[in-house]
Amino acid sequence: VQKWNDRDACIDRPVVGTIGRNVIHGKGLGVDDTGAYRIVDTAGHMHRLISGELRIHQEVSSIFLD
Repeated sequence: VQKWNDRDACIDRPVVGTIGRNVIHGKGLGVDDTGAYRIVDTAGHMHRLISGELRIHQEVSSIFLD
């Protein structure tokens, strides 16, 4: 598990996890001993993603020029 998490690009980054129609915004925490991906949401709740989609959430800054 540690070797997997050492290579995880999502750890400590803002992520979006999708499980069916449920969307979880939070921070990636890596996989646990069962292989589930852990996400802590913005309210501090822990979620385990067993199957679904995980992606890094990239905020886009807008620059307005006069």
